[in-house]
Amino acid sequence: MNKNRLKELVRRLQDDPKNYDLWLDVGQLKKFFNNYQGAIAVFEHAARLYPEHPLAYYNLANIYGLYLGNYAKAEAYYLKTIELEPNQDYVYLGLAEFYRDFYKAKFSQIDDVLLQGLQTLPGDPNMTLQLAYYYKSIGDKENARDYFSKLLTSSHINDAQKDALRDEI
Repeated sequence: MNKNRLKELVRRLQDDPKNYDLWLDVGQLKKFFNNYQGAIAVFEHAARLYPEHPLAYYNLANIYGLYLGNYAKAEAYYLKTIELEPNQDYVYLGLAEFYRDFYKAKFSQIDDVLLQGLQTLPGDPNMTLQLAYYYKSIGDKENARDYFSKLLTSSHINDAQKDALRDEI
């Protein structure tokens, strides 16, 4: 099924070779089949076609960081994504998670990334929560409590989630 999808995308790209979304779909399929070098080539091509669009860079960051272990390249692509799309929480969360789960040498920079994101997107519940858990993980109870508490006033948090936050506090 996915190989047929790839053939269909290639056919559609012959008719519309500058369609960014089609290139991203091809890259995702190549990644799905563990063809990381093929996916990189596709995402790099999409980035050359549309250098101001962030998703190709984000996908490159994920491949280099999560699958190939090239942390320097992954970090550069995450930072490029933040530069291009600073008003989306996923760009900060992605870099913070990369530091937490893979690039352990940069673990201490997680709060810098999330605080930068919160400057741009004040009160973002996802970043606030991740920051609270980061502080909890390093034993900074005061900051953890502070960020868990900030979530209690968020309109994005339901009653069950507020109960869980109170337990954390």
